[in-house]
Amino acid sequence: TSDRLYSGCNYLITNNLATLVSNADDLEKMMGWTKLQKMSPVQTELNLTPLSTEEVAVIDVLRANGPTYIDTIAAITKMPMQELSSLLLSMEFKDLVTSLPGKQYETR
Repeated sequence: TSDRLYSGCNYLITNNLATLVSNADDLEKMMGWTKLQKMSPVQTELNLTPLSTEEVAVIDVLRANGPTYIDTIAAITKMPMQELSSLLLSMEFKDLVTSLPGKQYETR
C-alpha cells in the first residue's frame, strides 16, 4: 500500500518533472545558481570632474522639478533644443541624468 501512496511522486521524479531537494545546496544546483556569482563592479573612485555651467543649470532644473520634459528644460534654461539634446546625452553617459519615456529626464 505504501508504494501506491507514493506512485504519483515517484512518477514525477522518474520523468524529471520534479526533483528531490533536501537542502540549500540541492536548490542551488537545481536552479543553476553558483555560490560564487560575479558581483557588479564596485565604484572605487569618485568622479570629481567639475560640471559645466550648462550641466549645473540642467541639474538645478531637474532637482527643483523632478522628472521634467526636455521642452520645459529648454524653456527654463533658455538653451537651444539641439544644444540641450546633445548636452543631455553627454550627461547620460556621465551618469548624471536618466532618460525617461516621453522625452523626460531626471537626476541620478
